[in-house]
Amino acid sequence: MQTSNAVSSQWGDGNQLAVVMSPVMPVWDEGQFFNPMIAPLVKAGYRVVIFDTLSLLADENESLEDFSKRWQPVLSGLGQIDLLVGSALGGAVVQALLGSSLAPHVSNVLLLSSPALADGILDGRLGRMADLALLGELEQALQLLDQLVQPATRIRPSAPIDIDQASAALQARRLHLGFRL
Repeated sequence: MQTSNAVSSQWGDGNQLAVVMSPVMPVWDEGQFFNPMIAPLVKAGYRVVIFDTLSLLADENESLEDFSKRWQPVLSGLGQIDLLVGSALGGAVVQALLGSSLAPHVSNVLLLSSPALADGILDGRLGRMADLALLGELEQALQLLDQLVQPATRIRPSAPIDIDQASAALQARRLHLGFRL
């Protein structure tokens, strides 16, 4: 796991900057989770930078506050941020950073499924996925994640989950430590 270099993907070259912080993912998808919004933002004159929030994950459990502090210099180094977007864990990081010296350099914020505090139900669900990942039950953790984040109107389950066994340990680590945050 990387501990010093933030991983990101970029689209467009507009004069405005949109920064997106990703949710917990077993494998970085190069920002594709945000795909429906990339083209409209680029068309509106934004340069869109999407970060793999877990790319700055430590090798052990840590607090959300400590984790968010490592993101502050990365985002501050970008200069003025016209739109800061956070999805799930990325949103929790954004909320933590809004109480820091980064806040005056952010014009607008968009939070997507980003609870500041997990209630008992969410805490239990995240904990269960983290525990399954820690125990090496990656497929079960991913099935539970798929089940819990789909819209209630979904008629049938997603396709079977295909796990790259060469990166299974890294995927499990990302899920375990990410959901623990």
